[in-house]
Amino acid sequence: MTRTKVVRKTKNIERLIEKIKKLKLANVQSGYFIEQGIHTTIDMPYTTLMQTHEFGFGVPQRHLRLSTLDIVSNSKVNRKELKSFLYSGESLEDYLNKTGSRITNTAKSLFGVVSSRVPSNAPMTIALKQGRDEPLVDSGELRDKWSFRTSSNLSIRGL
Repeated sequence: MTRTKVVRKTKNIERLIEKIKKLKLANVQSGYFIEQGIHTTIDMPYTTLMQTHEFGFGVPQRHLRLSTLDIVSNSKVNRKELKSFLYSGESLEDYLNKTGSRITNTAKSLFGVVSSRVPSNAPMTIALKQGRDEPLVDSGELRDKWSFRTSSNLSIRGL
């Protein structure tokens, strides 16, 4: 009878399990944060201003689809980045920062562009903007304040 002894040279399975456990507890928040203060020309918090754009004053005015869940879900880039994080030496913080940066850049790119996510401005708004149909953009301040933070670093970061 022959006996076989298996000798493992690495702890890759254990490292993978540990990364998955850490990832389960981590998150990326993207959007506006109360700590960002007040919009300079509108004189209201960025969080309230964005809610007003979407819901009006208690009555929905337009249907904006800027949910970061929409932006991230079914993303081939996200799956590739996740695979890279799980099977490389990349830190959790680096992975969360890359994810937050991608979400933030994608969200910012939706401002000022008429699409299925952001409908056209009303004719009166276009007239007030001298014929420009750039939804959610007057000065660009609201777009520029879209930011993210991670569970491992709570500082707010825009790009």
